[in-house]
Amino acid sequence: MTGKINSENQIQLNRKLIIRLLNFYDLTLVDFKEIKTGVENTSIFIKTNKGKFVLRVYRRNNKTKNEITQEVEFMDFLGSQGIPTPQVLSNSKGKLISRIKIDKFTWNYILMQFIDGKHLDSGQYNLIAAVSKYQALMHIAANKFKNPKKFNNLKDRINEFVAQNKKAEMVLKKKLFMAGY
Repeated sequence: MTGKINSENQIQLNRKLIIRLLNFYDLTLVDFKEIKTGVENTSIFIKTNKGKFVLRVYRRNNKTKNEITQEVEFMDFLGSQGIPTPQVLSNSKGKLISRIKIDKFTWNYILMQFIDGKHLDSGQYNLIAAVSKYQALMHIAANKFKNPKKFNNLKDRINEFVAQNKKAEMVLKKKLFMAGY
């Protein structure tokens, strides 16, 4: 796994193991492809008898179950705020986080819906406005997630969005300038 950090704490997935992990979701594996862009966790695209999903197995000795739960809750919160975010599926026991013991190690993992998209290239400066908008919305949502009482009215929300949108645009423009665009 090129580019991974602490690879000894990352699971090596193969067809047999993926099938075992999917048993907790009553899914049949058709095909899979490793996602090579992540450096901490092991994630793969999977095609099953019930559609496409993303399987993420968390790196050992990195995040506690509570930290993963907060991450999943934040993803759900972003989705509830209108930001396109994959939904995490419950396993056959009704849990969002699955655990499996392999040899002497316990691994935490989640299965989430697949949302089609692609990584931006540095030359796609025409998308700055859209990227800035969603970055601003995510900052607002993150603040609201941490401090639910912060936004009491629409005016506060609008002011925060405008401020975060301007900040995101400035950061992106600076990065593009430094990249020579």
